[in-house]
Amino acid sequence: MHKGGTQHKAFPKTLSDRIYIHLKESIMKGDIKPNQRVMEKDIAAEFGISTTPVREAILRLSGEGLIRIDSHKEAVVRELSHKELMNIYEAMVCIDEKCVKLAYKREKAATIEEMTKYMAEMDGYWRKSEVEKYLECNEQMHLKIAELCGNEFLFQIRQMINAQLGRYRPLRLFMFSNSKAIDQYMTTTNMLLQAMTADDREKIGRIEPEDWIRHLPGENEWLANKEK
Repeated sequence: MHKGGTQHKAFPKTLSDRIYIHLKESIMKGDIKPNQRVMEKDIAAEFGISTTPVREAILRLSGEGLIRIDSHKEAVVRELSHKELMNIYEAMVCIDEKCVKLAYKREKAATIEEMTKYMAEMDGYWRKSEVEKYLECNEQMHLKIAELCGNEFLFQIRQMINAQLGRYRPLRLFMFSNSKAIDQYMTTTNMLLQAMTADDREKIGRIEPEDWIRHLPGENEWLANKEK
């Protein structure tokens, strides 16, 4: 299990790791645009290596959903869409709900302690309208809970979700700066934390963690903002 793995970058061990990190950071920063082709030969020439480690890195990124392989077997950066982000959020809520329940069952004290710490930090960011820091803290909290739940596969899925969310940074900043989603999330999660602290399992079961999603701006609002 990864302990404290949310804060430190692993040093690349192989050429494939090096290319993977380079491509991933370029996609996240927007240096490689959505729908842009990722050319194996060009990258290999740039780094003075064969195409094998480049292909391995591309396949890893494809597995994370950052790159798609089209019908011509060419690697293309996936396009950003409101629908895909909402799909990610729906999947994320399901994963997070399961992780919280398992972590509460297996590491109750540590789970409550970590959630209390992160929620206080997020509340501070939200009160100061520091949305980006709030979102980063939220991702760190849920990755920590996924670690505490003791299921390596759930932890890896949460890592993959965080990677996807990184691509949507501009859209997420817009969506959370112009909605009541954070208010609803903080209210619901604080209720959950209080129920966990009181060991009120009946109340825990009644809380609907996905309620905040319906407060996010719709696709038309996103498209209008995108065109500005």
